[in-house]
Amino acid sequence: MGCVVGSKAIIEKVARLKSHTDYGLFLPFQYAAAFALQAGDSLIEPAAQCVR
Repeated sequence: MGCVVGSKAIIEKVARLKSHTDYGLFLPFQYAAAFALQAGDSLIEPAAQCVR
């Protein structure tokens, strides 16, 4: 999950690379990423507590 900014040539190269790496992304990873984006900062402190 992410974004890219740059010239048309760079974006085309990144898009081509991503089309190879994103294909078939394990569905639970997609769900986890969507959840994390929706939850925002509420996930930070509990995650930090796990590694302390």
